[in-house]
Amino acid sequence: MIDRACISLNNNCNMRCRYCHFQDKQKDFDSFSFQQLKLILDNIHAYCFKRAIKKFKLGLVGSGEPMLKADVMLEALGYVSALDYSELSIYTISNGTLFTVDLLRKFLRYRDKIKICVSLDGYEEIHNIGRQAFDRVIGGIETYKAVFGEYPAINATATMVSYKNKERLVNFFKENGLYDVTFSILVGCSEKDLFISYEDFLAFMEYVKETGLKSRQFRDEKCYDCTMYGKLCGVGRSNIFITPEGIYPCGRFYKMSDYYLGAYDATLDEIEEHMHRFTPVQDGKCYYIENVEVMR
Repeated sequence: MIDRACISLNNNCNMRCRYCHFQDKQKDFDSFSFQQLKLILDNIHAYCFKRAIKKFKLGLVGSGEPMLKADVMLEALGYVSALDYSELSIYTISNGTLFTVDLLRKFLRYRDKIKICVSLDGYEEIHNIGRQAFDRVIGGIETYKAVFGEYPAINATATMVSYKNKERLVNFFKENGLYDVTFSILVGCSEKDLFISYEDFLAFMEYVKETGLKSRQFRDEKCYDCTMYGKLCGVGRSNIFITPEGIYPCGRFYKMSDYYLGAYDATLDEIEEHMHRFTPVQDGKCYYIENVEVMR
């Protein structure tokens, strides 16, 4: 049963981060229009109604900077609010550099419909290793706080540098009032100074858990999502990645014809039928690593 999806609103970004595994695929397709997005939202709602799904996790993220399509996101939020698609638990992840007071006030109307997260890997030296514009990101976070009255949730990519500097890293987040931090393991990058094994990532997360930071990884629930976050792989089970060019099991399979599941406007019943050809991996394993990387 499908209960989570990422919609890649656009395939472009205003930054070129060192370890972005989508960078070589950017500008390959056109952005989603609101009319296209509406079809997807209607398909998801119909599927949830038929299956009595009370919570469907929906990310308006993907392979670009979502705030470049803020107008489409706001139209979509207005649409699901008007039709009361209450099963949709929506989030987005932004680099924060495009935040303005006027823009965030528009999103403030839908604070009960969408969770806005910001990508920040840590203090300046760590953040700027793999990403860019630390000062602008911090400025965006402060703008968010000025509008919403609280700091946003943070998404941080964990590398070997993060692991080696874990105490200073955690203190940075806590000293700046950033307690809601979700860490993801670095993927698609084998550079020796950054690469972190899954075992080291889990050890890093054990340390973080003891420090008092809050993270969705620490919830006591069995969740098929993605091993990037220390959860279980949802490929062939629960996850889909939606682009204008088609639907794939997750973002790492984008443009891989063997893993094409159907057109972006296909019903989720149709997509679920195609998902059955992928045998889920054992808990703790990543389908991409087990079935793609090992074959190279």
